[in-house]
Amino acid sequence: MSDKLRVTPKELMRRLRRLARSREQELTQQTGRGSHVTVKLGARRTVVPQHNVDLKPGTFSAILKDLGLTREDLEK
Repeated sequence: MSDKLRVTPKELMRRLRRLARSREQELTQQTGRGSHVTVKLGARRTVVPQHNVDLKPGTFSAILKDLGLTREDLEK
């Protein structure tokens, strides 16, 4: 992934599902308020907005931090 990664919430969820399968971890989604989803990966959780636009870099970084992941983890 490049430094200026542009990823939609839909693409992020697809990559998280693939990562969870490869790590044999449980990934659960729970609908939240409005257009947001609570995502649990193993014992960690975060909220992912479900908008049709690219995630802002700070939001994307915060989601990864909450889940204990790096950008490289999503590349695999």
